[in-house]
Amino acid sequence: MTEIKDCLPEHTRVHFINLRNIRLEAETAKYRSRLGEFRNQQAARGSIFSSASVMQQWKFAEELHANLATGYVEDAFETCRLYDIPLTPTICDCLIKAVDYLLDVQYEHALKASAQNFGDLKIPLPVRQEGNTKRIMPKVRAMVETARVGDAKRRASMGEGKGKIGDTYNMNITQHGGIMSASLTGNASVQQLNIGELQEMRQALAGTRAFFKKQEESVDADECVGLLASAEKAAHEGNEGKMHALLKQVPGKAWEIGKEVIPKVLLHYLKIHGMA
Repeated sequence: MTEIKDCLPEHTRVHFINLRNIRLEAETAKYRSRLGEFRNQQAARGSIFSSASVMQQWKFAEELHANLATGYVEDAFETCRLYDIPLTPTICDCLIKAVDYLLDVQYEHALKASAQNFGDLKIPLPVRQEGNTKRIMPKVRAMVETARVGDAKRRASMGEGKGKIGDTYNMNITQHGGIMSASLTGNASVQQLNIGELQEMRQALAGTRAFFKKQEESVDADECVGLLASAEKAAHEGNEGKMHALLKQVPGKAWEIGKEVIPKVLLHYLKIHGMA
């Protein structure tokens, strides 16, 4: 199954892992401090093994799991901001699935340790009967969607503000294989997608092209297939400017026809740029 780090482009993962390790150490230390203080109090009262005490200790563990889950997501967002990685639907869906898997792993480890009397943390019977409810997941989904929408709005706003003042001219400057467009007043429009995101787009374009290729033969369908093939090649070469220009030539009705099968990452790109 996917880990959170695997949702991010490979060149950013070392930074995320460093953030993750720092958080793990800090949250674990805080958990152990709270747990130790609570156990000392309960031992003094002679009730450390009471059902209420066992339940409270498990709640501490649940809070640790929840804090790590949400904290790791924040670390992923911070990594994306640092490396200017767009929060695409693909990355967001991956993060949600990875957190869900992380919570399963945490619960299974705790369950096995409790059953084998490994360590002194016990999972209360009511919790075992209820199962792994993963109460933190609604918060995680809300966090991810809020961040995705905020990132999309920020990028759209940046795009709207570019090139509005003064004349523009094109300079063929290599920017991750793409084109930078600069104005005489100094405004510049740099491509938004990095190499990793362009490869995701390439895969999405390949799937969409395959869909149109299966449609009944017509001049329009053939034209769409040709444009998508060229856009796919441009994405593979890391040239977002060329890919964008080719996608703008695809008739709007084609996107409408393929709306149900177009991958989320491509559909999101089309909507942001007013093509669908």
